[in-house]
Amino acid sequence: MEWMKGMGMDSGPEALILYLANQTEFVGASSLATTSAAYKLVNGSLGEAFNQIIADIVNARRREEALVRKPPKILSEKEIDQIVNVNMSIGDRKSERDCFLTLLSFKVMLRASEAAELRWSDLSLENGLLEVRIRRAKNDQEGLGRSSFIDCAESSTLGLLIQRLRLQARSEFVFTNLNNSMKLTSSAVSKITREAMEKAGIQDARHHDLRRSSANALQGQGMDIDQIRRRGRWKSQKGLARYLVDRPEAQGLKSVERAEPESEAGEAEEFCSALIDHDYL
Repeated sequence: MEWMKGMGMDSGPEALILYLANQTEFVGASSLATTSAAYKLVNGSLGEAFNQIIADIVNARRREEALVRKPPKILSEKEIDQIVNVNMSIGDRKSERDCFLTLLSFKVMLRASEAAELRWSDLSLENGLLEVRIRRAKNDQEGLGRSSFIDCAESSTLGLLIQRLRLQARSEFVFTNLNNSMKLTSSAVSKITREAMEKAGIQDARHHDLRRSSANALQGQGMDIDQIRRRGRWKSQKGLARYLVDRPEAQGLKSVERAEPESEAGEAEEFCSALIDHDYL
């Protein structure tokens, strides 16, 4: 409204469209959509024609963002093991906590907000089965809670970390500040996992990439798409589909190393040498 007033305009939908077009140089598509929604909440429906123009502006900005956005990182299970080994080898409380946070986030496909709210009472490890109770998932609007189950031997790295850190806990929350035992914020969770990955030499990876990587790893192991959706607490298969990449296993094929056999490689070298000897190359 201040911008419209400064430009000598009234507060009609035409002015909103000009404002949104102006703001595309400064803010992202999400901010444009939020501004549009707030305007409609106060002023009511704008009509089909104006709504279409606004949608076109927002979508054009979204396409621009897609051109410069870094592709999401898919971590292999070997890289996850590397993160665990590097951080566990440091041997202090912080690295142990960071390792636990990273490993549990990967195994259970935790969002940063879900990890921040986890309580020890939400973790139940019994007979090689770990249940993680998410009290309020992102798509759980009614707050009924969701449970994710994974295989977890008590003698595994994850199992041992759960048992040891539970005994040392000074708070009901699983992931806390080591100085004051206050629960971590979601932004702190994201920062900690990013630093844990960087210690293992993995750059430009985010906490949410653990969720994406786990979904793809499970697909590679042959898990059914709906089973992945349920474990990762996606509301629909369409939402999950944006996380998955094309791979042979998803299309009924076994993943195999496709390397040239040593004998054939040797024959190729001999063939090239023969061509050189006869001045064909």
